[in-house]
Amino acid sequence: TSYALCFIPFDKRRRLAQAIRTIQSYYETANPNGKFFWYNQGRSVDEIFDKEKAERQKKECLETFKESEKWSDRVKFGVSIHADYTTSEETMEWAGRFAAENELILNAHISETQQETLNTIDKYGLTPVRHFDRFGLINECFVSAHTIWVNDEDIETLGSRKANVVHNINSNLLLSSGYKFKFIELRDAGANVCIGTDGCGSSDNLDIRESLKTIAMVQKAW
Repeated sequence: TSYALCFIPFDKRRRLAQAIRTIQSYYETANPNGKFFWYNQGRSVDEIFDKEKAERQKKECLETFKESEKWSDRVKFGVSIHADYTTSEETMEWAGRFAAENELILNAHISETQQETLNTIDKYGLTPVRHFDRFGLINECFVSAHTIWVNDEDIETLGSRKANVVHNINSNLLLSSGYKFKFIELRDAGANVCIGTDGCGSSDNLDIRESLKTIAMVQKAW
């Protein structure tokens, strides 16, 4: 028997593994209709802030919300605006109003990386949490993903608004975003602390059990 060995640099191996897991997870996981909405994939920054495309996406959101009335009762429609650096303020305000009017969950990635947080402070003079809060977006229906690089004022805001804060430990470690998630502080402040996986392209897999195990170990390390 002969073998052919292929040595791939670590970074490329990691990217390849992510690609394989992404493809696999897309086939393993589906929405109630057994399909994914691909129109949001692969957008450039210019497209994100393109007003014409933004209006089209709002229309698609409204249409999908109407379609969701036919979905299973076990699945609820929600709104995601990703992050402040990929979404215009106008769209953020629209999403907030739409979610509030229809009593929907509103999801966003907040303070996932240190650089992201610093950039928002430089641009608006506010942390990402305070920036979202000035639009009235942070409340009991708000889902704040990651939320690692937060200060005491951010924690107080999230807690007093009863926001849902999601700890995506495996994604945070894989992308080197950080690991010091302030679980006790957020819990004691009144936030609803949750466990998540992030998207399959950012976390290798969507195994919530693996997230539970990793959190249990890492949280004790510091």
